Amino acid sequence: MYLPKEIQEQVFEQADHDIHFARGFGEGVGLILQYLPKDINERIHSQLEKNIHFARGLGYGLAFSMPYLDMETQENILVRKTEEDIEFGNSFGFALGHYFCYLSDELQKRIFSANNPNSEFAYGLGEGLGHNFPTLSSQVQDEIILYKKENNKFAYGLGKGLGYSFKFLDEIDQQHILSLITEEEAEGNIGNNFAYGLGEGLGHDFPSLDSLKKY
Repeated sequence: MYLPKEIQEQVFEQADHDIHFARGFGEGVGLILQYLPKDINERIHSQLEKNIHFARGLGYGLAFSMPYLDMETQENILVRKTEEDIEFGNSFGFALGHYFCYLSDELQKRIFSANNPNSEFAYGLGEGLGHNFPTLSSQVQDEIILYKKENNKFAYGLGKGLGYSFKFLDEIDQQHILSLITEEEAEGNIGNNFAYGLGEGLGHDFPSLDSLKKY
């Protein structure tokens, strides 16, 4: 049973005036978007275009609904929506990065293939995967490290996310991550986005990085 139209209107109006409510409301409807009737879906998409806080929340919530959406809707989000709205794309990618290990192999591959090299979605996905890196399987970790060479925005986000999660990696993995900077330099990569992001993340978290004394 849905809320009366008058209450629905009040909710949308509140989202227009309260950034925290807008973010939470967007996240909540993102979790159930596929179950909502067409008229409410259309209203939500119009809200997406004019309210960046709602867009961020919607992107975050919708990422967790991704496995339950039909393929056409998934493609529409990955290919079109993430490019049309940068706030949505960033938040959606960031949340997918945290939820990545629960997605099917087929969906993981489609997510990487949809990554625009210049998109905020790529950056958000990289940062989310970097945050979540210690929990991923070694196979997925290797695939992510390889992919960073194909997408500068992704590489920047991945480096930044790894900087935040660095203290949760074991010593061997820490050494491996740091060695990637040298590898990039040896290959002559100009504008090493991964190194920049990693440095930014490590710098932000530097007081807690006792393990770096070993290097």
